[in-house]
Amino acid sequence: MDIRERYSIMDWGKAKTYLIIAFTITNIILMFSIFSDRTDENSYFTKESYESLEQFLLQKNLNLHTELPKETPKMGTLKVEYQSFDLRDLESRFLEYKSNIEILGDKTLTLKAKRKLALFDTDHAKSDTKLFIDTYDLGKDFDLKYASFEGENLVVVYNSVYKNRFLEDSYMKFTYFPDESFEFEMLKMNPVEESKNKKIVMTSIEAVMRASNMMEENETITEVVLGYNYAQYESLSIAKTKTATAFPCWRIKTKENQYYYIEALEF
Repeated sequence: MDIRERYSIMDWGKAKTYLIIAFTITNIILMFSIFSDRTDENSYFTKESYESLEQFLLQKNLNLHTELPKETPKMGTLKVEYQSFDLRDLESRFLEYKSNIEILGDKTLTLKAKRKLALFDTDHAKSDTKLFIDTYDLGKDFDLKYASFEGENLVVVYNSVYKNRFLEDSYMKFTYFPDESFEFEMLKMNPVEESKNKKIVMTSIEAVMRASNMMEENETITEVVLGYNYAQYESLSIAKTKTATAFPCWRIKTKENQYYYIEALEF
């Protein structure tokens, strides 16, 4: 074996060593990236944290009747686009209601008609809304927000869902009246792009503490969930708006169906 062959073997041996080292470093970086997107759920939720929250709420005469989410994922803003409605398409879809359809600003669908419930209660209202959604193919990316009486009327509201999280200002609202009148309203936002700049959200404990400053005495917290919220400016016309930005937020609900929204990111 001449010297050139020996150097060739040595160079190949070094190259293999460098490749192994490079692959190892790459795998370490990938693993770190994967696990850095996860959070240690228990690190923020110690016994002391819960006890401090309980004492804090007790001082404000507030009650907590729900389990607090322990998740603290990395989230960023979400660019959304308003869905436009076409009147011809809707008239062909809602044949029996086509004369009752109205589109406001190209984006808000409203329908007013007669629709009778078998029984005038929340269970039958929820069942009827599901039937309505399936019958007219309004999409499966919606989750029930609430169903309750508002005065004498029955109201059922759904929110859009993006990656299992609510998108607050994208909704379907059903209102049933005692005289068998019925109103339906829909405003749909479609997710376009997530921000690459993500941060770990504040804990649900901190969100509840912040929301408590806005609550009246003796209110009872019944739900705490993480999602997205777009607070539309009063001066901003939906008709002239194509896209918007939704922000991560904690939605906190009370027994009295009062909702509080706490921005989950601190900029």
